[in-house]
Amino acid sequence: MSDNLLMEVRDARTSSGLGDDKSIMLRLQNSLDELCDRLEVARLSDFYDRFPQDTGERLLPDINLRQPDRSESEPHWFNPNPALTTVRALVTHLESCPDASQQQWPEQLIDELRGCEAELTEAVSRGRQFRLLLS
Repeated sequence: MSDNLLMEVRDARTSSGLGDDKSIMLRLQNSLDELCDRLEVARLSDFYDRFPQDTGERLLPDINLRQPDRSESEPHWFNPNPALTTVRALVTHLESCPDASQQQWPEQLIDELRGCEAELTEAVSRGRQFRLLLS
């Protein structure tokens, strides 16, 4: 299981690198997805890229294993607009009922969501794609 969730933004040629760790969002993935469903916005997990990271290890191919579909071995990049809508809806909802949200959600979650909002806003303004990378 992945322990870290990172946002990566790229333009047509290059990646801007990985942003801050969003491990609280990852830890609360199921609850956040349920909240997204109630708010009728895309789930944050819809934007996860489960692309396997290069660990530096090279394994010889096993002829008995199914060869992966090319689409499974390529990174998946997303339009940031729907994700920005989701993040803004989550922040608005959590901030509109602070007493209830503080009991269920860690305070640092809003900080992570605000960080996502800033990164996604910049990605939208620059016409870039993004992905939430599990590592």
